[in-house]
Amino acid sequence: MATSKCGSKATRSSASRPGHVFGELGLIDDQPRSAQVIATTDCELVRIDRKRFQFLVQQTPSFALQIMAVLPHRLRRGAPRV
Repeated sequence: MATSKCGSKATRSSASRPGHVFGELGLIDDQPRSAQVIATTDCELVRIDRKRFQFLVQQTPSFALQIMAVLPHRLRRGAPRV
């Protein structure tokens, strides 16, 4: 279980599971992070810097596809409905 915060809005997410990624936008566009995640239970995390991220995207197609699959969901969730 994790709580994420973006600006002044906090949400609780149970979607965090093994293999779940967060913080990928900052690695893609080289901008500061726009959100934070606080674990509410014990967990293990792997920190990936930009150089390692680029290597993984280039060398591991399944990793790149996993990141690509996350982005539309997050963009739709944050975008206003038209």
